[in-house]
Amino acid sequence: MADLSKLERDLAALERDSTLHSSDNLAARFEALKVLDFLGEAYEIQGGDPHSAMGLRRVRALQGSLGALNQALFRDLRSGLRTGTVTPGQLRTLLESNCRYRRGDTACMHWGAEAADALAAGIFRSDCPSQPWDGGDVEMIHYESTPVSAVLELVDRVPLTRGNRFVDIGSGLGQVALLVHLLTGVEAVGLE
Repeated sequence: MADLSKLERDLAALERDSTLHSSDNLAARFEALKVLDFLGEAYEIQGGDPHSAMGLRRVRALQGSLGALNQALFRDLRSGLRTGTVTPGQLRTLLESNCRYRRGDTACMHWGAEAADALAAGIFRSDCPSQPWDGGDVEMIHYESTPVSAVLELVDRVPLTRGNRFVDIGSGLGQVALLVHLLTGVEAVGLE
């Protein structure tokens, strides 16, 4: 039997962290859910051990609880965007507070998933698990989502006004066009 004490300590720390249950603490939940994915895999590797089974149940319960908080946040944001109670400025602030990019940062590297990406995926309901790509048709290319931080930089660097039209060619799920529209008010079109 493997020593599960480190896994147990990490899981117990997450279970005790009341800040994860604050509705606006998406970044902490994003990181916690990544740790919980790892802990779940580690407990699964241990197999039939009763302590592992209990640990795995606790991991799944906390994942469910944190996931439900995220879904409630996404639902509230979708509603606020539809009704106008969430303004472009508020959306911008929320997205920027959940990524490394800051307005005017010309050296930001847009790599790795951030909480802002999970936020946008949740708002647009594109947070479904990705499917392995089998290469598809020769005309197809693998889909890679554009990081939200890159969209924020685009909005900062390209002077868009309501009289402009933004066109995203190869738009995938349309997230870039949607974000550009929500952040700037310009007409945005996604072509796939």
